[in-house]
Amino acid sequence: MANSANAGNSARSETFDVVVVGGGPAGSTLAALVARQGHRVLVLEKEFFPRYQIGESLLPSTVHGVCRLTGVADDLAAAGFTRKRGGTFRWGATPEPWTFSFSVSERMAGPTSYAYQVERSKFDEILLRHAGRSGAVVREGCAVADVIEDAERVRGVRYTDADGARREAYGTYVVDASGNKSRLFQRVGGERKYSEFFRSLALFGYFEGGKRLPEPNSGNILSVAFDSGWFWYIPLSPTLTSVGAVVRRDMADKIQGDRERALTALIAECPLISEYLSGATRVTDGQYGQLRVRKDYSYHQTTFARPGMLLVGDAACFVDPVFSSGVHLATYSGLLAARSINSALAGLVDDTVAVREFEARYRREYSVFYEFLLSFYEMHHSEQSYFWQAKKVTHHDRTEMEAFVDLVGGVSSGEAALSEADAMVERLRADSAEFAGAVDQLAHSEDGSMLPLFKSSVVSQVTREGSQVQMRALLGADAEPEAPLVPGGLVSSPTACSGSPPAAADPDAGKDPRMPETPEIPAHYRRDRFDPVPELVAMARETPLVETDVTIGPSRQLGWVATGHAEVRAVLSDTERFSTRPPADSEEDAQNLVQAGNLLQYDPPDHTRLRKLLTAEYTVRRMRRLEPRVEEVVEDCLDTMERIGRPADLVRYFAWPIPGLVSCELLGVPRDDQTELARYLDITRDVGRTQEQQLAAGKAYWAYMGQLAERRRRNPGEDMIGNLVREQGSAISDAELAGIGATVMAAGFEQVASIIGLGTLLLLEHPDQLALWRDNPELTDRAVEEMVRYLTVIHTASPRTALEDVTIGGQQIKAGESVACSLLAANRVPAAGEPEDRFDITREPTPHMAFGHGIHHCLGAPLARMELRIAFPALLRRFPGLRLAVPPEKVRFRPARSRQYALESLPVEW
Repeated sequence: MANSANAGNSARSETFDVVVVGGGPAGSTLAALVARQGHRVLVLEKEFFPRYQIGESLLPSTVHGVCRLTGVADDLAAAGFTRKRGGTFRWGATPEPWTFSFSVSERMAGPTSYAYQVERSKFDEILLRHAGRSGAVVREGCAVADVIEDAERVRGVRYTDADGARREAYGTYVVDASGNKSRLFQRVGGERKYSEFFRSLALFGYFEGGKRLPEPNSGNILSVAFDSGWFWYIPLSPTLTSVGAVVRRDMADKIQGDRERALTALIAECPLISEYLSGATRVTDGQYGQLRVRKDYSYHQTTFARPGMLLVGDAACFVDPVFSSGVHLATYSGLLAARSINSALAGLVDDTVAVREFEARYRREYSVFYEFLLSFYEMHHSEQSYFWQAKKVTHHDRTEMEAFVDLVGGVSSGEAALSEADAMVERLRADSAEFAGAVDQLAHSEDGSMLPLFKSSVVSQVTREGSQVQMRALLGADAEPEAPLVPGGLVSSPTACSGSPPAAADPDAGKDPRMPETPEIPAHYRRDRFDPVPELVAMARETPLVETDVTIGPSRQLGWVATGHAEVRAVLSDTERFSTRPPADSEEDAQNLVQAGNLLQYDPPDHTRLRKLLTAEYTVRRMRRLEPRVEEVVEDCLDTMERIGRPADLVRYFAWPIPGLVSCELLGVPRDDQTELARYLDITRDVGRTQEQQLAAGKAYWAYMGQLAERRRRNPGEDMIGNLVREQGSAISDAELAGIGATVMAAGFEQVASIIGLGTLLLLEHPDQLALWRDNPELTDRAVEEMVRYLTVIHTASPRTALEDVTIGGQQIKAGESVACSLLAANRVPAAGEPEDRFDITREPTPHMAFGHGIHHCLGAPLARMELRIAFPALLRRFPGLRLAVPPEKVRFRPARSRQYALESLPVEW
């Protein structure tokens, strides 16, 4: 669907932080990484996805590095793509095929020692849809005509949308990710230089029923050299195979004319490929039904950027595909561009420094693959083959080497260039000889160790940066510190999504990653793992009401914090003398600040009216009607975890989907919109964001709910919003419907997800309680109540404002002053002399306020309890051996700055 994010918008001009032209892997990667930082991103894609594309073999650094950083790695794992453990080659002096494995040896294979063979129509769509869910505005069927520029920089683009309307989009940055066929790259300046060395043609098609390599390498790409060139043979599924022949451009006569006959003849020249296709039939219909030719495989633009514009992916460069580098260079360049753009937009570095860093790193990565491939071709010997003789570096014109030296930063002309080029040739010859020797060792070794290959210069260089990206994706702040690539260069942040000078790279270095303590954040918003921080315990025991900061975020406010159980209950239940409306200078201002339908900001009698309408939606009868669906959702989530395999992120696949799907069904929200709404909520609650980012996310969230209310007004469904429309008609406004939807989604989604994630970790760290619950399911009601109380995931209730002078806990609170009620302290801090609180699922349920108290007690508490009573026993039944997949200290809690306590992720095994 085109323009869905701006349907009905008559404006022909819009402004974003970043405009991305092209929705392939490079553009989608960049869009996701920038949008996830809260920036406004527009992606303009000429075609409608899914669409056909070549370049089907991935590298581990893409799957486990870049894609994990963007958050799409688990979606790829769930897609069922063929696993690729490495590459198998009939290449070089060794007559038999040899295998390059992504693991050093079979005995040392790890969880990231594989990549995927992908159908690009599916892979690219997964990445593009993920960019949309990450917050980017994605528009398909939009053809960009040109950039908008002035004397200083590129300012935006002109494009035609899917309806044929001419539009303009402005941005601080324009990124050309439109591939090798667009001409937009010319607007960055410089020229496109084609490699004579890699100037090749490929003829390719698809076959059903081809043979597979023996296990465990059946998913490997097979690359086979023959006299006229080389073949790729990529298993995309158990039966579908991508097959292509690569020849030099001046051998074009071999593929001209009848393409069917030409490919058949080339296959006949290569006995191994002929054998593997002996029982296969070529696909002749659908997206794989035609034989295709691609030319000009290798090139680079002499400049990758200008003020306001960057080139990524094939728009900037491409190198010969023999080592599956295409998608790697595309996604890696998207990561680099996102890192630089995020850094500049955040004001961490100057724009010029950020762009220089992007270009230096991108050129370096292209160059190491280029060198590797030169050495790779150099090692194959066939004296009678024109193709292979032409692939000898020592036989090649010096201009090729001069261009390469210029690419990686050498001088561009004169004797010095020739000297650099001569030295380059000699180094490549030496590297190729070393690489060939390593291949020979591998072919004749008994244990299949990859160590000789990994130690060779070209392989260590070509895998270095990808390995660093993987480690940063897996370990974050725990990864080894990064060194600048060039003097004065930048190092990446722990998330690898921004960069800064080394001295300022990691301001949190040395802090506990489980729960960063930030002095600026009041004690009632912080935790010591599951427990209240010592400062809050001390406050609670000293006095039940203390004057301190009551809020976090952009606007700090001095007020009172209630910590005692009796005092918290007193404030929350007193609607005569305390208001939940936001503080304001006047009654009119206060009314304007209240979000329509948000019960948490309503006082009686408005609150009474709306709550009465909603109470009917949470009756025992309706909850029982939902119960079979909740059970089905829970089992589906457990099935997904089993299908993904170990380790699995329990937060992503279990804790979030269950309440998310249930809340979406309750409100009639399409499942595909769940992730987008969750992201908006996360930004609004993350006080580390700027006020502008929080406001933008809040507006987007409420705008979505407004659209949902309008749709239900026109066509009421069998959901909560539809029921309210049918039963109340015009007595309830669209704004109130939207507010109710927003409040119900936020409360039902986040709180239950947090309890499931934290509760699972709590059980794993209390194995006696886990075993007791698993073996005694009749304890479920008590266990759930104890877990809800013990965790109290909402730190603090919404602040109340005193309407008159009032005395609570012996302290006088003046009219207009705010009181924050620490639910955690009230539920967890024992009075002086009482035993320390502990987690005990056999405890007789005691009154607690984890779901609030008084008229604002959570309406959805019965639904939340039902979800928890179903989810935990099912989890313990399915995975009785459930355990952490990482050391406990590596489990990442949501930063202390968040208003709700939760886990970022929970890797588990069973």
